[in-house]
Amino acid sequence: MKKTGAIVMILSFIAAVPVSSVTADVIYPVISASESRPDKLSHGELTEMLDFTPKTVFYGGCMIVEGEVLEGPVVVIAGSLDILDGGVLNGDAWVINGRLILTGKAVIEGSVILVNSSEYSSHEALIKGDIATYRAEAKLDDRLFEEEGVVEFIKYSDPKEVRTKLAFSGESSGRVGYLSLGMGIKRENEYHKEPYVKGRAWISIYPFRRSVNLIAFDSEYSVPLSGEKVELLLHLFSRPFTNDNWMISDRENSFIGIMTGDDFFDYWQRDGGETGLRFNFSDNMTAEALVSFQKEISLAAHPEMSILYPTDKYRINPEIDEGERLAVSAVVQLDTRADDIWRENAWFARIRAEKGIADGPGDFSYAAFEIDLRRYNFLPWNMRFDLRGRLFSSFTEVPRQISRSLNGYGGIRGLSDLPFSTGRGDRMSLFSIELRRCLPEIPLFKTVFSRWDLLLFSDIGLLASAENKEAPFSFLTKSSDAWKKTAGVGISGESLLPYVGFYIAQDLDAERFEPRYILRFNRSF
Repeated sequence: MKKTGAIVMILSFIAAVPVSSVTADVIYPVISASESRPDKLSHGELTEMLDFTPKTVFYGGCMIVEGEVLEGPVVVIAGSLDILDGGVLNGDAWVINGRLILTGKAVIEGSVILVNSSEYSSHEALIKGDIATYRAEAKLDDRLFEEEGVVEFIKYSDPKEVRTKLAFSGESSGRVGYLSLGMGIKRENEYHKEPYVKGRAWISIYPFRRSVNLIAFDSEYSVPLSGEKVELLLHLFSRPFTNDNWMISDRENSFIGIMTGDDFFDYWQRDGGETGLRFNFSDNMTAEALVSFQKEISLAAHPEMSILYPTDKYRINPEIDEGERLAVSAVVQLDTRADDIWRENAWFARIRAEKGIADGPGDFSYAAFEIDLRRYNFLPWNMRFDLRGRLFSSFTEVPRQISRSLNGYGGIRGLSDLPFSTGRGDRMSLFSIELRRCLPEIPLFKTVFSRWDLLLFSDIGLLASAENKEAPFSFLTKSSDAWKKTAGVGISGESLLPYVGFYIAQDLDAERFEPRYILRFNRSF
């Protein structure tokens, strides 16, 4: 008996070609296994090989029990051909997108052709003919088969296949690169579990530039070194950077910038790269160690165009500490969220420490750290209670470009200072709470908004500059008057965007009731 390995199901694109009209018995399908990479069949070759008559087609699976003799040839699609001890197939067997299982003294009088399939057989089983294994880019047209009994294969993309794709993107609107255009490639698949080189590379054009380069690039790659346990990280860049991405998403900033001309990012030009290692201890816990070298320069602002308020309003980019900066950093992250919806109790914790080891303008010898801790609690009656705490501090004075701000829609929602101030500090603490209640489905909007939540929230934060550089937590002892406090109500929904929310927030320290209305295109946290 000739043994074969199992088949890797690598599905891509093929044209749809009819094979024949048949009637099939449908049973429960069995998932195929995969261990090797056999020869690949083209669409034309697969069509030619399947174009034989007569034949019996089973969609979903077929079983031959003890004492039963089934006349072949047979074709089993999207299921398992099971021949039990004492069962006989008198003819050839085709298994497509499934598997062949032979137990005991099962017998196949003819040959076996496996396409995107695998074989499991006992030592006593007998296949009198040859065994051929192939992989093909094919998927049965289920609708056509069920309605008309026609076996026809259609285009199919394996959701687990790693692909390199050409991608286009418009980056955020801003005081530096208004409506920049990005083009690049990316190689990834979040569902693929085998080790592979992940990567993306972007080239951006800034047509409305002031002091930034016309063309910028940003590329990053991860190379597996020990299966999935260790990865080599590479990152090269030459483009405007901001440390305010955690406060507001690119989509939000673009929308606000286009509509009103407000822009809440602080930009500077950064050229350089970083490399390091990522350690994957489990599906939920990772650690990174990085070394970076970058040259940074200040960027001038330019007026923001807008639809609602075309007044060329803008605010100046804060000055940064220019020069070359060498730094090492370490990141440890725990994330037990099962999916993006977070409907189960979960933790998210991230600790990042950075040490500047190169002297230069602005004194780039510094030590800073940031802690982000979140808890998601699923409650009865479709309710959730979420908490988040963030802390940024340092043991020395830090370069101005890595200082922090409480502003932005992802900072303290509802602060009364308009436009947003440019105040920054090297000590920052922020706490947020949210109570959510899932609302009933709205039939008219169900196809656009799949889920609605009513939420109550409150944000409390403190921003300070170092008074005692060697005491990173001393600023937390400031009086309650120094803490900014807001509260509000909102409605959020999961949609095609894929998420949108509308919030009304009030500064609790304001003398009058003047709530801020906030439209978001990203999660609160």
